[in-house]
Amino acid sequence: MKPAIEFGDFWNLNQKIDCLNSKALTPSDIASMPWEEDGELIKSQRARELRNYISAYIYSLLRSLEFEACWLISCKNSDFKILLGEKMGWDARFIEALHTRMFEKLTLAYIPKVGSDYSQNFDYAKFLQTESEIAAFLYALSQDYYSHIQNYLNHSDMIADAPTCLTLRHLLTDLTDILNQLHSWIDQDVKIYSLSQPCETVACYSGREEMPAIPSFPRRSPHLQFSETSIVIHQSYADLMTDNEKLRRFSHYVYVDVEIAAMEVCAKNLVAYRWMPLDFKLDMARQIWDEARHAIIMRRLLESIGGKEGDYTYSAKVWKKCEKGSNLAERLAIQQVFQEGNALESNFLLTEAFSTSSHHEMTYYMDCINADEAVHVRIGNLWMQYLLEGNYDHYRATMEKAVSQINATLSSNVVVNHTARNISAFPSDFVTTLEENNKIYGYRKS
Repeated sequence: MKPAIEFGDFWNLNQKIDCLNSKALTPSDIASMPWEEDGELIKSQRARELRNYISAYIYSLLRSLEFEACWLISCKNSDFKILLGEKMGWDARFIEALHTRMFEKLTLAYIPKVGSDYSQNFDYAKFLQTESEIAAFLYALSQDYYSHIQNYLNHSDMIADAPTCLTLRHLLTDLTDILNQLHSWIDQDVKIYSLSQPCETVACYSGREEMPAIPSFPRRSPHLQFSETSIVIHQSYADLMTDNEKLRRFSHYVYVDVEIAAMEVCAKNLVAYRWMPLDFKLDMARQIWDEARHAIIMRRLLESIGGKEGDYTYSAKVWKKCEKGSNLAERLAIQQVFQEGNALESNFLLTEAFSTSSHHEMTYYMDCINADEAVHVRIGNLWMQYLLEGNYDHYRATMEKAVSQINATLSSNVVVNHTARNISAFPSDFVTTLEENNKIYGYRKS
């Protein structure tokens, strides 16, 4: 969640590796590249090999993250979308930890690399379509990580390389849970090239590799029917607390049309704008993970009051609105900054309604959701400012254009919450503009 990359970003080195598209690189080719000069600082073969292992893990996790983003949009099953979202959050956390560790190992700059044979796994996987096929592939990759990381730990000195070993031990713990979840989706095993297999040539991550095709519209389970008509009928949050039918409709809407759709929007951002810094991809993956957990929470609420997925229609309005943005700054303005910024303030009122009605569990869940949503809005604001080079006039113009594209007014749903807006990194002048526009247009309907 930081546009100013703290340690470094390998993306800016890609202009140096145009040769990747024309030939496979040998280890000696790699050693002679300008970004590998820091390798002269490492004298032992053992330390060099261990650093290369970390680079290989990052390569595999990063390419998996991009494939999972594509599959999250193309797969139909909501449970599998949520599983992919949770795995993307796991991938991102460990990419960040390993990326940081690379820059703590006498690294000036690097590009993730693996044996060329291993990279062919992804050439095969880009054609996978069913949930079972995808799960089997991810399961095989995860199993291979597990055995390879165990081997790394066996060959590392637990004192000398303690920071790396601790990171990888955490990774192994989480991998166990991921393997169990993926295994439940598998019909048959898949054989892959292993990270441990020797290979004479090397493949480097370029950000130009082919990925699975993305549909123009997210796929849904057959029992979910599309309709432009809203299923929400409550007049106020207090109204929800006294009528289970209205609460069922609302929770179904948030589950399918908000949380799952937000996962898909962020997945599209991650793969459609691959030229963005690594931290942007990790922020999008973090939000996808959050939205996956929020979807689980809202589905629990729906089921606890007698509802289920498919009882009502869906509109996909979150996806459709975001697609009106003509570039990344506008997409972030529409979804993260405007819609989620306004929803955050409304959510505080919904949380208060749950609390007043003695829905203690949902009050706690909403507090957790609200904290996540503030992070999402902050992500949107910071990356908008990164893209617009901190120019407030461009920021305001982008926001004005964004709201006009979705036929809205630049105002808030409820009274502006200054604390929430400050936490979410809104420019103070913009908050003032919102308050002035509220006097003109009134509050938007939440």
